[in-house]
Amino acid sequence: GDPNNPSVTDGCVFGPSAAGTPCANTGSHFCGVRRVMENWIVRIVVDPSGDIVEDALIFANNESIVFNIAPAPGANNSWDGPLITFTATCDNCSVAKNDVYNFVTGTNATVSLPVGANDDPSGQLGTTTLTIDAPGPTGGNGVVTGSPGNVTDLGIDYTATNSFNAAFTDSFTYTLDDGVLGPEFGLQGTVSITVTADTAPVANAYTITLNSQGVAPASLRNTTNVLTGVAGNAGGNNPVVAVITAATAGTATVSGAEITYVADADFFQGSDSFSYRIVDNNFNSPGTTSETAGPTTVTVNIADVLPTAADVDVEVDAGESVNFSAAVTLGNGSLAQHQVAIDCDSGSSTVGIAAAGTGFAASGTYTAPADFEGEATCTYTVTDEGGAGNDVDGTVTITVTESGVVIKLPGGSAIDSWALAALSILLLAGLGRTRRNMRRHCGGRTGATS
Repeated sequence: GDPNNPSVTDGCVFGPSAAGTPCANTGSHFCGVRRVMENWIVRIVVDPSGDIVEDALIFANNESIVFNIAPAPGANNSWDGPLITFTATCDNCSVAKNDVYNFVTGTNATVSLPVGANDDPSGQLGTTTLTIDAPGPTGGNGVVTGSPGNVTDLGIDYTATNSFNAAFTDSFTYTLDDGVLGPEFGLQGTVSITVTADTAPVANAYTITLNSQGVAPASLRNTTNVLTGVAGNAGGNNPVVAVITAATAGTATVSGAEITYVADADFFQGSDSFSYRIVDNNFNSPGTTSETAGPTTVTVNIADVLPTAADVDVEVDAGESVNFSAAVTLGNGSLAQHQVAIDCDSGSSTVGIAAAGTGFAASGTYTAPADFEGEATCTYTVTDEGGAGNDVDGTVTITVTESGVVIKLPGGSAIDSWALAALSILLLAGLGRTRRNMRRHCGGRTGATS
């Protein structure tokens, strides 16, 4: 609207004739009798087709308004597409805003309430007044402070009937008047007063127990509401929770009344601690002082859990390979944070840890020597905590058998049963030929005597 003519109620006139008037700017305008109004700037970004909508300055003084950006050239707007309709809501468009005040017992008998500080100033800065509406406060007496003018400088001195010596509630309304705006602009505000008994905060120690068996420590966390989740704790009247001494093997953070502890990636087992405190500022009630509980220590424990490794027996022929699988349980840390190694007194073996059914197993392959018969032993070792934790051993006992006799030859070589059988056949065949030759030789003589 025209600051020099607040009675203008018609829409603005656009075009060259508007130069030098309050409607000189392009765009959509809402004109009315209210001189100083809350406004919104609505920005429509460039869309994929390249169409651009300019910022539209919208004046609003009610709870909800529907406004349009009309297409060019009929409207003084750069938008050349179809009509776009926006609905904007305003939850806080009233000139007078409601006020809520909290105090504790022991507050000074009279308190100053800056009720105008959050209100919207009127354009009539020299004439705005504030009046307490009848019947006024019921739990005390209110006196307006400040001179007519900018509403943000206006307030109310409130004196409690019971001098804030006991808990109570009270409420009343006030009305603003600048000589121009009507009640439809939200000129009335409500003041609510709540007084509670002054109580001290309590911050007790507590313990967090985490379990890293089979779990990566970085995934471990605990969230505790220290006002409601710790036995004996109390927040007082207006508590603020803070961590005072930081944890060393994890991180403790505060959100409202909750403290969340997150373990470091290498905190597999052991203890950690941090401290916290609760400060009650009594809503900054005049005449009272803040009260502090703590700092208090919080202890974090992670038990040292050893892995286990079972023994297993297998059988294999000399020179052959056999698979084995031994049950294991994890210690501190995830499966990926466990290591396994194996050592054999004869032959060779490989081993690894993997999930097996509902548990875990150390599985591998053992290969027996070709010239060995008897019992071989392999010891596999499982280590948790990324290879830096506890070692536990499991035993793989292998019975190596031969399918026949093994003949040791000079130089360390050997002949097994199959080779020996073949050699026997050759020897027998050779012996048979020798006998036949002897018979032919003897039977062919003449004049032989017996």
